[in-house]
Amino acid sequence: MNKILGFFLLVSLIFVSPVFAGGGLISFESSPALVRPGEQYVVRPKVYSDNNGNLCKSCPIIIKFENTQTGDVINQSDSKTDENGTMYAKVISQQSGERIIYAEVTMPGGTSYQSSRYVLYYEAKAEPIGSIVVRVDGQRILGGDVRQVSLSWNSIPEAYYLVFVRPVNNSYGAALAQTNNLNATVTINTSPNYYVKVSACNSYGRCIESSEVLVPELKAATTPVPVVSSNTYNTKVTTSETTKAKSFTSPIQVVAPTASSSDKKVEELNTKIDNLQGQLEESKMKQNALESKINELVSWIKSLFPFFK
Repeated sequence: MNKILGFFLLVSLIFVSPVFAGGGLISFESSPALVRPGEQYVVRPKVYSDNNGNLCKSCPIIIKFENTQTGDVINQSDSKTDENGTMYAKVISQQSGERIIYAEVTMPGGTSYQSSRYVLYYEAKAEPIGSIVVRVDGQRILGGDVRQVSLSWNSIPEAYYLVFVRPVNNSYGAALAQTNNLNATVTINTSPNYYVKVSACNSYGRCIESSEVLVPELKAATTPVPVVSSNTYNTKVTTSETTKAKSFTSPIQVVAPTASSSDKKVEELNTKIDNLQGQLEESKMKQNALESKINELVSWIKSLFPFFK
């Protein structure tokens, strides 16, 4: 009995291909560095047939998730490695957090070889989602050569906001304000022209930026005119600035300078013109009513005297 059992154990060792772990003959590369759930990594394994650096060419390969979850997808470019001992696969997971993959390769001698585990990370908050557009709602002179500019922008989920200001011929420095609100007021010189932009950043320090908006210089003798930004924006991902932002006050209303005497005369003249136009319209209405009554009278006379023309 023991001899028979030993015979079957020997046969199983001869005809069953062993599976090796450790993965020293297979390495992985992946890109990009970080994705959200539902987005894809491109994974490229490199396979060697031995420890002497010989490539495993045309070797059957399968890439798998260690613990498959709903929505997991792996699309391979080929079922075998190429002349460089590699291929690539698109790996998608709907789950957030760490996902582990590995490769199983059939070596030239028929041996099944299993790679070490390779970790992919699907970050639900890789970067803020959406686009941000900043608006200049108004500005006013505080005194001397200083003015306040009121800004607002649209909401980005789970983001805080950094406000940057620069003169037209200078580059941006540290953020002038930081807030969780959708508006801010910044204090700058009345001259020269300035540019402003707003970054929306998440708790991971990843940001998206609005396009620049021009804030024209403000002179004391002129009424400030609000400036509206274009709808274009830059979605380049940046890291949030480490410099602490300066404090800021709540938004303010635009205060126009007091009208001059010449402005009052022009306003009075415009009022008189409006009155005259109203009287003219009323006169036209009366004339139309009179013409209507005359036409009715003529029609009545024709009905009494058919020969009347």
